[in-house]
Amino acid sequence: MPNSRYLAFRPDGAQIAVTQNEPGNPNCRILESETGRLVRSIKLPSAVTMAAWSLDGTTLATPCEDLKIYLWDPATGTRKATLEGHTATGLNVAFHPAGTLVASNGWEVQLRLWDAVLGRPMLSLTDGSGPEFSQDGRTVVALEDALITYQVDPALEYRSFAHPFGEPISYWRASIRRDGRVLAVGTDRGVALWDLARGTELPFLPIGKSLYALFEASGDLLTLSTGPIGVQRWPVQLDPNRREFRIGPPRQLPLPPAGGAEDRAGRIVATAYRDHALVSTPERTTRVGPLDDCRYVAVSPDGQWLATGSHFINGAQVWHIPDGARVADLKVDGRVEVAFSPDGKWLMTSPAPCRLWAVGTWREAAQKIGGNGLCFSPDGRLMAVVDATRVIRLVETETGRTAARLESPDLCSVGCATFSPDGSRLVVVTNDGPAVHVWDLRAIRRRLAAMGLDWDAQSYADPDPADAKATPLPPLQLDLGPLAGENSNTSPNPPRP
Repeated sequence: MPNSRYLAFRPDGAQIAVTQNEPGNPNCRILESETGRLVRSIKLPSAVTMAAWSLDGTTLATPCEDLKIYLWDPATGTRKATLEGHTATGLNVAFHPAGTLVASNGWEVQLRLWDAVLGRPMLSLTDGSGPEFSQDGRTVVALEDALITYQVDPALEYRSFAHPFGEPISYWRASIRRDGRVLAVGTDRGVALWDLARGTELPFLPIGKSLYALFEASGDLLTLSTGPIGVQRWPVQLDPNRREFRIGPPRQLPLPPAGGAEDRAGRIVATAYRDHALVSTPERTTRVGPLDDCRYVAVSPDGQWLATGSHFINGAQVWHIPDGARVADLKVDGRVEVAFSPDGKWLMTSPAPCRLWAVGTWREAAQKIGGNGLCFSPDGRLMAVVDATRVIRLVETETGRTAARLESPDLCSVGCATFSPDGSRLVVVTNDGPAVHVWDLRAIRRRLAAMGLDWDAQSYADPDPADAKATPLPPLQLDLGPLAGENSNTSPNPPRP
């Protein structure tokens, strides 16, 4: 092929990336290995020197002569990240087997390690050799006449996920399926899905602006999207042992596309709709109100109580769902978000200072939590709150005592947070990036326990459902059903094959 500079097989051998420096059109072409058919052509900002694939084939790196390294989603041609910092040409790159780290080197004789998701530098070492990794994550650094082997292990305690969009995007609510394997996050374009064990992205759910993505107790997915798509319930069939993983087709619920919540069983679903709230049960849909600028709702686990919160207008209210009676008005200032504890004992109101109210009496609790409340752990024993310093505290619900402090290396703002069903992971969504950050509390406590510093709490059940060694998920079959016609209008990225 004329002007070809470099070619690289995808690790499974199904595709080849071929770089070309055509005059005025540097590009990387992705071809089918068997037929030579052009799958995609990616126009590059500068002349290219080589190409490298991540082990799972979901990221392609192209170092260019403008001293930058571009990371691409080869399925869509969308740029994921740009690695900047090299001061000389002759760039080479290699992916760590985990796929979350990239190593690069050039004529400046400096080995750099990068976060492959956020594109930030992690480490720099003097090195005169090209970057390579062994299958177990080792790399060799050449320093004058010595060869030094380094074991490179990406941290399990804190990981970052991001969906590649070609334009600015906002992330909304997140949820983890009951088996701990699948993470769903609402975005401005639809719902992003990840395999939580491996950190790999699953096909995107292209349903437009989705304020909420909520996995129900049954394992099905509830999405709340603006526009005509509205509130949809998606059946999820997942059995790794039978190689079965299917989402859809969806069924629309008779609710407005707004902030929502449901009870523990998923029988009662509530949505906020400015001047009222709607509560849907299998028998009927009931209007609750009138309300002043209702933006947030919460349903108690037993389905008895509805809490509503407003934007700087009217505090919080509590309603008895069976008869629609208004039973309490809670004087809270600011943008009032509400959440019930999973054990049904407490109602949390935010913003700072976070406050707790006893369910039934609706009296404020004596324990002072402080900070901005985010969520409860699944057993209700801990709360996650974020301080003005952007440090997340894990607070004992009954005492208000801080059990642990989680300080992000990104020092990012926190949009929302959720625990995994077993309580071993805390997922934090931020629009600084934007990105999704996952704290692995089991891995953190394991390290602390080895130093005699573990916090006082029950240990997590084994085995870890989201362990990287868990059975790989089968390929996801996404059935959009009646929404299939909306795909081209709502999603910048078609689902991966």
